[in-house]
Amino acid sequence: MSANEAIRSHPSPLGPATGGRFYAEDKQCPSIVFMWCQYPYYPALAKCQDWEAILQVKCPDVPRLMREGFHWDVSNVIKEEGFMEWTTKTRSKSPLGAASKRSYFLTDTHESPRWKARLIVYSWDLNFLYDFDVRQLSRSLISSTRAFNQEGRQIYGYKAHTAPGKLCYCAESPMSGFNIIYDKMPLEGLWPWPTKENEAHTKDDVAQGAIEKADSGSLALGSSQNQVQSNDILKNTEEDGDSEEFCWV
Repeated sequence: MSANEAIRSHPSPLGPATGGRFYAEDKQCPSIVFMWCQYPYYPALAKCQDWEAILQVKCPDVPRLMREGFHWDVSNVIKEEGFMEWTTKTRSKSPLGAASKRSYFLTDTHESPRWKARLIVYSWDLNFLYDFDVRQLSRSLISSTRAFNQEGRQIYGYKAHTAPGKLCYCAESPMSGFNIIYDKMPLEGLWPWPTKENEAHTKDDVAQGAIEKADSGSLALGSSQNQVQSNDILKNTEEDGDSEEFCWV
């Protein structure tokens, strides 16, 4: 089943280009939140981000996605639902959460969809947003992930880095994670922790690749001039009514 076929099976028939109405009509808060950035492992580089992305997943059964894995690709994107939002803020005076943003909407392609999601990509570079390829959002670039039960209590957490300023740019920062439901059971798909040993990504390779791209001036994974603050991004999404306050505990 394609994403468009899945959306047509939604109880409320939707017309073309509704701006993610099917997602907004689902009043549950996001139960899984993935965040990506260019430099997820080297905390000093947190002040040097040109883009950041957040995936807000609404799923009534998070443990099922832990057991079965959370898998997605471009086939889950409902192209007609996406849109752009431009900012009047200036880069020199504002955090990245105030930058222009591009929204995508996704749905599970199973016959009985298990989840729906909104993906928001932030950047000051409009051409970067116009040309953005969601396939760039690999597990190795995830900076944090949080999951919640139906009562809004946190049941899963992952951080790829410590707080900015704690370590120098060349030092590895310890990643940390917990799973209240399944402890250290390896999770498949996009879940960043824990993973099977043969699937584990290498922090040094990712960070070094980002630094090399920064030297070449590429925005895709590496060049950077601006500070990004995850809390500002979450605050922006709260104003859209699609998120809640998330805490690392």
